[in-house]
Amino acid sequence: MDAPFPIRPLRIPDTLDAGLETLRRQFFKLLAIAAILFIPWSAWTNLVMVQYAEARQDPAQVFEVLVVVLPIQLGTLVTISPVYCAAMVRVLNASMLHRKPPSIWGAILFALSRGPAIIFASSIVMLAVFLGKMFFVLPGMFAEAAFLAVLPVLLLEQGNPLKAIGRAFELSIKHFPKAIVLTMVVWAVEFSLGAVKFLIPETHIQALLTSVVQSCAYMISMSLAVAFYLSSRAQSEHLDLDLMLLEIARNTEAPPDEPTGWSPSPL
Repeated sequence: MDAPFPIRPLRIPDTLDAGLETLRRQFFKLLAIAAILFIPWSAWTNLVMVQYAEARQDPAQVFEVLVVVLPIQLGTLVTISPVYCAAMVRVLNASMLHRKPPSIWGAILFALSRGPAIIFASSIVMLAVFLGKMFFVLPGMFAEAAFLAVLPVLLLEQGNPLKAIGRAFELSIKHFPKAIVLTMVVWAVEFSLGAVKFLIPETHIQALLTSVVQSCAYMISMSLAVAFYLSSRAQSEHLDLDLMLLEIARNTEAPPDEPTGWSPSPL
């Protein structure tokens, strides 16, 4: 499978193009994963919240919201969302690395098998972003940018959640302007998509549409996160994987009297 972009250090526009092009190629597979793993749970919790909001005058209903509904919604955010994102990372990464992407169920089962580590790492990042947003929003954006590549690192490099967080922070700090710009793009997309639901007055349809819109926002976020991770890692480790693959192919086809070892091309 041809990679949608060269696996080498990329500028910000090229990183955006790489992530969105890969998303375009894998959109229907990612949408199927969302329909299985994320949208049903998210839609159910949103509909329950709408139901209780309509009956908020009843003190008993308010108590149930605080004791039952909010914990369920928070649990969905902390557990289902990270696993869904990890399944997407599995597909997107394979597509970007010249590999055949896994099947829908293969990606889901892989994410579920790494569930505890994924949930633990994502919970720490969510907490950092939430606390940052409490202080005039910008610290939240910086926190999200600093941990942009946590899931790609966790699934591709470090199985240990804390080490993955540290490694993701290291990559983002080295390429912080790019991480900030990509995070701003993600926030702008989330805000724009979130505004779509207000065009529909019926609250139950709003709740369902919110789940679909949120799943699409996660798709964009993960596609940019994987593109950022691969580009930043290539730059940090002075890699040009496309050039390396080309050289290997040339050496494999070289005549017996020619050297077959790979060496960097002269500058």
